[in-house]
Amino acid sequence: MPCYNHVDHIADAIESVLRQKTDFGFKLIVQDDASTDGTAEIVADYASRYPDTIEPVLFKDNQFSQGHRIFALAWPRFDSEYVALLDGDDLWEDPQKLAVQVDFLDRNPDCSLCQTLTRYWDVPNDQELQIFPTKKKRMFFATLDDLADGNFIQTSAVMFRLSALPSLPSDFGTIPFGDYAIFALLARKGSIGLIPKVMALYRVHNASFWSSRNQEERTKKTNDVKRFIMRHIPKSQQLPWECALEGRPLPFFHKVRPRLRRAMYRLLARSP
Repeated sequence: MPCYNHVDHIADAIESVLRQKTDFGFKLIVQDDASTDGTAEIVADYASRYPDTIEPVLFKDNQFSQGHRIFALAWPRFDSEYVALLDGDDLWEDPQKLAVQVDFLDRNPDCSLCQTLTRYWDVPNDQELQIFPTKKKRMFFATLDDLADGNFIQTSAVMFRLSALPSLPSDFGTIPFGDYAIFALLARKGSIGLIPKVMALYRVHNASFWSSRNQEERTKKTNDVKRFIMRHIPKSQQLPWECALEGRPLPFFHKVRPRLRRAMYRLLARSP
């Protein structure tokens, strides 16, 4: 759980993890990037009360400002079969989230990662904005090709199989943000599963890393990440990404193939 100046939300985030009901043990790694608003003190307090569950990593100097990516700093600490992600200003709404996702990955060994639905919450106006991903992007089993048009995976709704990406590329720190790239790298090894139930909440507020950016900045940063992804996927899988970057349509076969696959999964999902 990465956090920085999340004093208003970090307790909710941690509590949502502690409320998880499982028949297996789990560890919560909380990385505070030298917060200045009291977030680190809250993390330290929880860690002192739950030493067997919470592992605090309290940086004295801000790592992001030095060009370090929080994912890259966290990765060497992962030592379990599955890893779930949660940002310090979000939370898990459903206490069964971890159990449901572990069961899903156990039953679908061809999946590298899975996500639940996410409630987008407007903090200033205290109201729901949408359920993510949009209905158009709710594919039971998506692939690397599907990600080329843009990221439809919410970080705090994700669980992934660590064996699909045991380490990050050496140039990972050169990209502006990491979650989209990580999901694509994971999707090289397997499909992206969807559990069609709202289990996570994403807070939209003025300090949000992504929602506070304008569209021009988002597009530029996203394209930088796409170019990084293309450097790390096989040549045979690069065509959808090239088309997306150049703004040109996919050839007919590549365009139709995912539609046929999605229709097949919809039929299977409706089968008794």
